[in-house]
This record gives sequence, structure tokens and C-alpha cells, in this order.
Amino acid sequence: MSKENDFETFLNNIEPSKTTKEYISSVQNTLRNYLANHQKYKDIVKETFLTGSYAKHTCVRPSLYDGKPDVDIAVITKYKNTDNSKDVLNELFYVLKEKYDKVTKQSRSIGIELSGIEIDVVPMIYKENSDLLQIGNKIDGTWIDTNPKGHLNWCTQVNKDNNNKFVRIVKMMKWWRQNNCPTTLKYPKGITLEKIIADNLVNCNDKYEQIVYNTLIKIKNAFKPYIDINIKPSVYDPGISTNNLSDGYKFEEYKSFYNKICRHINLLESTNFSNDSWREILGTEFPKDTSSARNLIESIYNNALSIFNVSHKKEPCWDYTYPLNTLDVKVKCLDEYNNVIDYNPDGNNYLQKNISVNFEVIGANVFSNSSKVYWQVVNTRRRSTKCKLS
Repeated sequence: MSKENDFETFLNNIEPSKTTKEYISSVQNTLRNYLANHQKYKDIVKETFLTGSYAKHTCVRPSLYDGKPDVDIAVITKYKNTDNSKDVLNELFYVLKEKYDKVTKQSRSIGIELSGIEIDVVPMIYKENSDLLQIGNKIDGTWIDTNPKGHLNWCTQVNKDNNNKFVRIVKMMKWWRQNNCPTTLKYPKGITLEKIIADNLVNCNDKYEQIVYNTLIKIKNAFKPYIDINIKPSVYDPGISTNNLSDGYKFEEYKSFYNKICRHINLLESTNFSNDSWREILGTEFPKDTSSARNLIESIYNNALSIFNVSHKKEPCWDYTYPLNTLDVKVKCLDEYNNVIDYNPDGNNYLQKNISVNFEVIGANVFSNSSKVYWQVVNTRRRSTKCKLS
């Protein structure tokens, strides 16, 4: 099976950059401060908070086709469920329109498009005699229950209960979804995907490869009885236990989701969990298998040592341990008249007298300012050969 550090590298590759995180933090703080200090709206807004994947730390960087990062901000207002939610949404729209250029009214939120980021600002109210919040609908003006704070607390607890690996498995599965969901279908995402993973998470004391594989197996086994009789699996909201998160999806979408998981399980098993199979499943952000390349480097190095094992060879001044970085060396040979000589350093055509040799390292970007480069030329034939190095 693949090495644990390959999964660590993969997680690092799909993580939003530090610059992106800092930008999002600045943008969302600016927006929330604007609402809190707005001349009129400050008397309407009770509190604001970041919600969604950035608040739960389950976000991944957007893929090439997914566009900009999406950030969710909850705005708790003073209104009650006797107020028309359409009016509440319209009011927030015009307040945000005063500051931002690209503002759009959506079904339950206000969308703001900025450079490199999209924000969903969601007006909410507290449900009477309850800790729950309610979210409106611009179509009919009604309010429905929601619990974003409950989702945040739930995610934190599940992560704690699973060796702090739940969030990381969610990131991997979100990236899997980005790379495998057909454009014509909608695979479970967001809180729905997170709850599916939480319901089927297996032994987070294992290594990541085993956790992901076993979780896929358990999802497959849990969904199979439903798919077999053409019924959507039920996925219940961790914030509101009576809310079935599957209501937002079609059976065909769940079936495609299930079939993709089955196909990928078979791929992993048939290839003995090779890196190539993980790359097919998770994308090219998952590292290639370097073991064969390292073995080749070591073989070449050991072969070179045997070739240069002659009595007159001086002991080199560097460490004999072969380097971790792979470098190719291009050799250019010129005769005494400055004509280029066709020479293959891996072949049997030996250099004659009075030859100038130029060594050029290909891939020199791996060097740092503190790097040191050494080389050694050894005459492995009996007759004397003089080489001028440049």
C-alpha cells in the first residue's frame, strides 16, 4: 500500500494556500465589520459569524473547473418569523449593494462576487423559544429551521472523537468528489457528504490509506440495500435530527455516486493499492510512486562506483550517500579544433586526448544558494587521457 507521507503530500497539495486563507479572512472580517457599523443596519443585525467549510476547516482549494472559493457568512437579524423573509432578504441586498459592485439576490442568500472569491451572505432569525435559527426563502417569504452553529459544534466533536482525522478525510473525499462528479449530476456535498463520511468512518487510528479505503467499503455496504430497490439512502442532519439531507438530491445522483465508489474500490483492490490507482481516483495531486525511480538512481550510482573502482582514483571529498534530488547531466565534448564530438556518456565510445568537456546540469532549479556542487573525473583506461573541464 502507498506510504503515509504520500497522503500527507496529497493533503498539502489540496489545501487552500496561505495567501488564499489570509485573503478570505480579511474579506469576511471587512464585510462583517461593515454590517456591524452600518448607519442603519447596525440596529438590525444582532451578530454575524463565519459558517460552512471555512468555519469547519474542511475546505479544499477549488479545482480548475470549480471556480472561486465559496465563503458563507450568517447574519442574525432582529426580525421574527412573522416578518416576510423576502423583505428581509431585499433589505440586506440593498445594504450590501452600497459597498459591493457585483451583488445578486439568491433563493436564501445574497451573493457577492469579488476578485478570487464568492461570498454567500445569509440573513437569519432566531426561532422563538428555541436555540435554533431560521432561514428564509425569497419565493414564498416563509422561514425554515436551520442550525449552522450546531454543524460547527458537531464537526469539532466528531473530529476530536476520531483522532483529529475526520476533517482530513472529509478534505480527501471532497477532492474525490470534485474530480469524479459528472457535470450533469450532483453528488452529495457540504454537510451531506460530511455526515455520510461521519456515519461510515472506520478506525481513525489506522493510516490514511486504510481509513479512506475502509470508509468507502462501509459507504458501499450501507447504500447497497437502498440502491438495489431504487430508493435514496437517508442522511439525517446532525443539527436537526428530523431533517433528511437527501431530500435535496435525486436517486440517479445517489446511484451514480454509489457506482463510482464501487468502481474505485475494485480499482484499488485489482492494482494492489498502487499510487497510479490512487492518482486515477484522487487526481494528479496525489504523488507518483517514486520507489522505482529511487531504485534506478541507486542502481546507476552503484554502477558508477564499480566503474570508477580503480587503484589510482582519489577518494572524493563529498559524502558517498546518493542524493535525494534527481539530476540529469548533459555532456558536451569539443575536440582541439572546437568541433563538437558525438559522445554518449552511457555508451562505450571513450574520449581521446585533448578533449574539452562541458558538464551542464539539467534541472538546476533544485539547487539553493547554499548548495555545493562537486564532480570527479577518473580515467578508467590504462593509457593517459588529459581532459580540460569547463
